[in-house]
Amino acid sequence: VHPLALYLTLGVSYVASALSSKVKDLATMILEGMEHPGFAIVHVQSPCTTYNDTYELLKGSVKKGIEPMAWAVPPDHNPSDLQAARTLVQSHGIPLGVIYRDRSRPPFEDRIREMTARTRARSARELVDTLAI
Repeated sequence: VHPLALYLTLGVSYVASALSSKVKDLATMILEGMEHPGFAIVHVQSPCTTYNDTYELLKGSVKKGIEPMAWAVPPDHNPSDLQAARTLVQSHGIPLGVIYRDRSRPPFEDRIREMTARTRARSARELVDTLAI
């Protein structure tokens, strides 16, 4: 399962990806996610350097000729374009940055308020009568 593709498929309206070693970038994305009106996920790559050391694979090593698997989202990427976000996450490696952001969808709590406002309270008698054959 590719987690970033899964988040887009599930309809998450804010998807970002970061490395745990880039604390400032990570903090910025977490703050943006918290302020985003809707479902937000910040996917954090945090390699274990003790048991399954993938840090060098993620960051790369010029001396050893290892290309980094993690790369920055290009500055010309439009995070409001869902198709561009899907193309980005299907690329080789792990994109780092804001992948998708949709501010046009109302958040869940607003939709609940709207549904509640449209419903009418019914008495127990009315509910029973709706079940009568």
